[in-house]
Amino acid sequence: MNRSVQFTFGIIVIVAIFTYPLLRAGWTGMRLIKITDQTIESGRAYAQNIFSTNGEEQDQQAEQLRTDLNKLEQLLFKFNRQTSESWIAQKIMSDKQKIQINLAPDLITIAQKILTGKQTYVLLFQNSEELRATGGFLGSYAKIKLNDGKLIDFEIEDIYVPDGQFGWFIEAPAGAKEYLSGGDGLRLRDANWHPDFPTSAQQILTYLAWGKEAGIDGAIAVNLPVVEKVLSSTGPIFLHDYEQTVTENNFSDIARSDRDEFFPGSVQKQHFLATFFNQLLIKLQELSPRDQHLLAEKIITSVIEKDLQFFSNNQTLQSLFEKLNISGQMIQVENAAYLMLVESNVGINKANQHIDRAVNLKIEDDYDLVEITFVNRNLPPNSKKKNPNESNHLGYVNYQRILLSPEVKVEEILFDNQKITSWDEEIISNSKGVKFKQVGFLLTLPERETKKLLIKLDSLVTDQRSTIFIQKQAGLSLVPYHFSYYNHNLSLDLIKDALVNLDN
Repeated sequence: MNRSVQFTFGIIVIVAIFTYPLLRAGWTGMRLIKITDQTIESGRAYAQNIFSTNGEEQDQQAEQLRTDLNKLEQLLFKFNRQTSESWIAQKIMSDKQKIQINLAPDLITIAQKILTGKQTYVLLFQNSEELRATGGFLGSYAKIKLNDGKLIDFEIEDIYVPDGQFGWFIEAPAGAKEYLSGGDGLRLRDANWHPDFPTSAQQILTYLAWGKEAGIDGAIAVNLPVVEKVLSSTGPIFLHDYEQTVTENNFSDIARSDRDEFFPGSVQKQHFLATFFNQLLIKLQELSPRDQHLLAEKIITSVIEKDLQFFSNNQTLQSLFEKLNISGQMIQVENAAYLMLVESNVGINKANQHIDRAVNLKIEDDYDLVEITFVNRNLPPNSKKKNPNESNHLGYVNYQRILLSPEVKVEEILFDNQKITSWDEEIISNSKGVKFKQVGFLLTLPERETKKLLIKLDSLVTDQRSTIFIQKQAGLSLVPYHFSYYNHNLSLDLIKDALVNLDN
């Protein structure tokens, strides 16, 4: 063999060594794309017909989805191993593709667990226009029972029904005690008071068990914007029994009518919501594949923006929810300052429908200043409410909380240029036992007014802690933040939790 042939053969061997892992991964990748499309299609068929009365068809679709998920899991594992062996494949793949591939195994595991065995979950419907710590006032819930992915029961209930089923007294926490409990302690309807959703979810499930709703495996918080996004996809829904058309624009008023027109123990509310959801499901089943895809994107957005939060008593599932940051858990980031602003509407009204706020954080040498500007765009109601327990105003009565790292000190609080001389201050923990300092106080903002809140802090940001982890409260839409620090400025729109780097 002459040198030219040897050189050519050597080049071929080298190319083969470098390209074989890529070719192998490419072949697996093509198969992966095919089984992914197949899994998406079987998932769409399963979701579209989960409320079908055809039990045999449900069983077949659930089984097909489980089969496809198992194939996808095996092929994804193979693809990840092969691409890790090819530096060319690593270079070719985009960051977005890498993120999606890294997320896929966790999402597959979640789907597999939900499709296996008996599962009972509650959907907690939270009205964000009466804002509470985990997203909104908890007026209703739905109980969903699955057996190997087959829906065997779906019930909608008024929160006041289980709330009236137990007579224990549970001491209400600060804020809820003074402005909501009326001396009756913490009730189920206010049990989402803790800003850490896993903690509130466990509290709610305990109350439901006392109210004869035992054996529930987990909870999913569903905030008002989720339903509005679904209605934007389905279009208006006409309810014949009530001679009423429900749209994304008027659903909030209907969701709030539990205070205006229904009373605890009444079956009217349950019947109304059941009728609405039955018609909604029919509309969902009629959506085209394109509209289903668009709706799926809206749901994903809702998860990112914390309008959907997930909790499970199954530790594997809960760990995955936390890993994916969809559990609504309060989190401390190492070597970062912590800040979470939490509002709770204790005015028994829908004031949050037209409340805006903007946050300005000033970092000074001697102290840090959190400045929040609240704007109430509500007009005063023209008439009094039917229910005497319903406030006849749309002024914003807000129990404001600020959550901080335990060592941070609050030096001064002013609202509308008036000093607040006393506030509630305590150390609280999330569901994992991580500690936070919680400071709470009452603010009132009449209709058509703007007021400013100033909170002076000591040692929020230090030389050793020059980043701030800001957690978004569920139920809030976009909140503009502006940072002024060491002659620098930075602005962002907070739509999800954010880690902000402050460079000197």
